[in-house]
Amino acid sequence: MTTTRQKTTKKYHTWDEVRGELSPEEEAELEDLRAEAASEAVAYSLGELRQARAMTQIELADRLKRAQPTISEMENTNDHLISTIRSVVESLGGRLEIAAVFDDERIPIVAPPRTHAAS
Repeated sequence: MTTTRQKTTKKYHTWDEVRGELSPEEEAELEDLRAEAASEAVAYSLGELRQARAMTQIELADRLKRAQPTISEMENTNDHLISTIRSVVESLGGRLEIAAVFDDERIPIVAPPRTHAAS
């Protein structure tokens, strides 16, 4: 009794083969989704955020009423107070949003409003 063994060939497909041809509208929608995913995936250090907003350490120091070496130290530390991050973001013209992210949901955390001491 003889047995013959057949060779199995495994064919791999490229992504373009799998997804097929896309219309210009579908291609544009896919590009929008890619851009949205990239914007959500990017994380900046405080220094990178400052640079992305085209501001120098000296300009940020002036806005925060701090010395430039303090800004450098702040950008190079690995542990920040939320109040420090909020001050930097607000000085750059933004607002800080914080969220707790779980496998099944994203929950925004609301920070209490800043209180300003009477002068």
